[in-house]
Amino acid sequence: MFAPVAMRFLTYGIQPQDAAGEWMQEILAHPAMRSWIAAAEREPEFIAADEKG
Repeated sequence: MFAPVAMRFLTYGIQPQDAAGEWMQEILAHPAMRSWIAAAEREPEFIAADEKG
């Protein structure tokens, strides 16, 4: 449920400290999240108005 929050923090460069930072790193390291991130990186569609990069 809070995985998107961890992704927003990552995207915006927010680096929580202590327990919150540990939680974020654990969420981002979870196999399901790694798979989700990898799939997103392979996504060929690019919508300039919605994307940073």
